[in-house]
Amino acid sequence: MGLDIHARAAQTKPGQIWIKRAILEMGGKDSIIVSADCDLDAAVEGVVAAAFGFSGQKCSACSRAIVEDPVYDVFLERVRERVGTLRVGDPAGNANMGPVVNRSAMGTILSYIEIGKGEGRLLTGGHAVTNAEGGYYVEPTVIADVAPTARIAEEEIFGPVLAVIRAHDFDHALGLLTTRSMD
Repeated sequence: MGLDIHARAAQTKPGQIWIKRAILEMGGKDSIIVSADCDLDAAVEGVVAAAFGFSGQKCSACSRAIVEDPVYDVFLERVRERVGTLRVGDPAGNANMGPVVNRSAMGTILSYIEIGKGEGRLLTGGHAVTNAEGGYYVEPTVIADVAPTARIAEEEIFGPVLAVIRAHDFDHALGLLTTRSMD
């Protein structure tokens, strides 16, 4: 769809003076790099808010945290603790995370979580949530020790799933932003 929009925007029409400008988000995997010298508590809050706000169903959701080695283990522990405080349920009842859009989306998200369990270490979450309010709820899920070329690190999940990738240092983390498998 994005390529079609891009092609249409590039075609000038009779009487058109300026080209149309288009910025297209086409299934990217938004990342946050967590540096060894960061304010770790702020980084944890930022990653959790970005990954699980709107149940991860937004184009700007953080779906990958790329964490420098010196703070990796502490970051994981703090993220696990913070995610454990999130309430899943009807947003009208002040829950932190509402439902995913429909049954099909929930099924897709849960299938990616199963894939992720084979590609990394399930840190927290990973299940559907039965809820008296109805709707399709998925626990906020964090999968650690994920390779940068793993499916859950490359493919769009569009749900509450965070892949955590270890980086040696900041330069390595920057390089991981563009790592893609050649399959």
